[in-house]
Amino acid sequence: MDLIHYFDRGVYLAPDRDCLVMDDDAWTYREVQAVSMQVASALRRDAIGPGTRVAVLSHNDPTAFMCVLGLIRAQMVWVPLNPRNSEENLIGTLDRFKCEVLFYSSAFEDLVARARQVIPGMTTTVCVDQEADTAPSLTQWIDGAPAYFEIEPADPTALIALQTTGGTTGLPKGVMQTHLFYEHFISSLLAAMPTTTPPRFLAAAPMTHAAGYFCFHIFARAGTVFVLRSAQALLIAQAVERYKITDTILPPTVIYAMLAEPTIRNFDFSSMRYFWYGTAPIAPDKLREAIELFGPCMVSGWGQSEAVSLTFLSSQDLVKDGKINEKLLTSCGRAFPFTEVATMDLNGKLLGRNEVGELVARGNCVMPGYLDDPEATAEVSRFGWHHTGDVGYCDDEGFFHIVDRSKDMIISGGFNIFPNEIEKVIFTHPAVEDCAVIGLPDDKWGEKVAAFVQLKKGQEVTREALDALCRAKLGSMKTPKYFEFRDTLPRSLVGKTLKRELRAPFWEGKARKV
Repeated sequence: MDLIHYFDRGVYLAPDRDCLVMDDDAWTYREVQAVSMQVASALRRDAIGPGTRVAVLSHNDPTAFMCVLGLIRAQMVWVPLNPRNSEENLIGTLDRFKCEVLFYSSAFEDLVARARQVIPGMTTTVCVDQEADTAPSLTQWIDGAPAYFEIEPADPTALIALQTTGGTTGLPKGVMQTHLFYEHFISSLLAAMPTTTPPRFLAAAPMTHAAGYFCFHIFARAGTVFVLRSAQALLIAQAVERYKITDTILPPTVIYAMLAEPTIRNFDFSSMRYFWYGTAPIAPDKLREAIELFGPCMVSGWGQSEAVSLTFLSSQDLVKDGKINEKLLTSCGRAFPFTEVATMDLNGKLLGRNEVGELVARGNCVMPGYLDDPEATAEVSRFGWHHTGDVGYCDDEGFFHIVDRSKDMIISGGFNIFPNEIEKVIFTHPAVEDCAVIGLPDDKWGEKVAAFVQLKKGQEVTREALDALCRAKLGSMKTPKYFEFRDTLPRSLVGKTLKRELRAPFWEGKARKV
């Protein structure tokens, strides 16, 4: 089933209900559908055909998301760009993924101007919020385009989105996501999260990631999406109370900020039904506090860009007869109904209950592969299962628990960060002989990026200088929050840096290693 169908079902159920709301502005389902059809019609008018890669670069914004709906309607390939990434990363993604069209907000005008100079194949740029010097506004661009669009149903296995994820080469990898992939995701959420009234979803986390994906199962129920520009604790609390929010998804870091807000207990959270914490592990003590504050509405799950809706942990699992189930505070839940999840050893043998191994999955939840990267695809598809890189076990009741990660990837604040990309930047400093980047435990972010640096003999460099170098090349999110200088780094007999030895003392005594 085409991804756009789930939005159109909302139009079918409640055409005059508010679909998207931001501040004092609101758009009904009928109005949002009309804009999406105009966007699709304008793409066809400009001879931009199905399968073309179309990027969207914007902070949370209803108009930008209407462009997403329009390009999906026209069966283009959505490339969501994280506005928090560095300019180098964003331009590199546009180039590597061969994006021909870019919808962007005016805050990124200078970046887009530079991107045009180095990406000749990006022939169409549209500014979603105002007219730019070298690009029309969305209003101008769709002017005269019909608010009606028809197209034959897409092949369920056709590509509909390319999500970026890091790679060992430093270049972004493209996770290929199909209509069938999203059908599995949306169906899983509809099955696991029943409701008797239309949901009221707060999109505070970036809509380039989970918050954007979640909108589609809200649309399928003719719910309303309330958009926040940023995930600030007070703004979220105020919105939940003002709009009687029933559903949201937030990373643990934002939940921690909410728990630390002195006035948070002055707000009414009684409308919440599904307060999803995800994208990174949450500290058990913080989860317990969240349940006590927000009520028995906390839910969670586990998945990744390559394999969605793997497990689900319901509020009924976490709280039974008014008591918190302490054993499940570290669980990511049971497998979704339409997903196979298992643990596997290094030789491809499936393991039994309470045996620790790599968590693997299979089904329509799994991507068809990485774009133009058959080797990386084969690596994560061994033995007929998708290899998640997470290590854990399944307990006697069928609940999965993640205890470690086999990959070097760092998850900080819900975002995936790859050490190799950071190490390459640090290596560009002439005083650096060797370095290793790892994740260290952090109460707020889950993990913080840490860099261990070995200098060349007789050379000096300050932490401040390395911080400035990383911020200029990588942006604040990927810049290490901790620098430590070592005379030498631990190495194996063949000279490979032993990151596990760097990690061990910092993670000692922790129940989880992520």
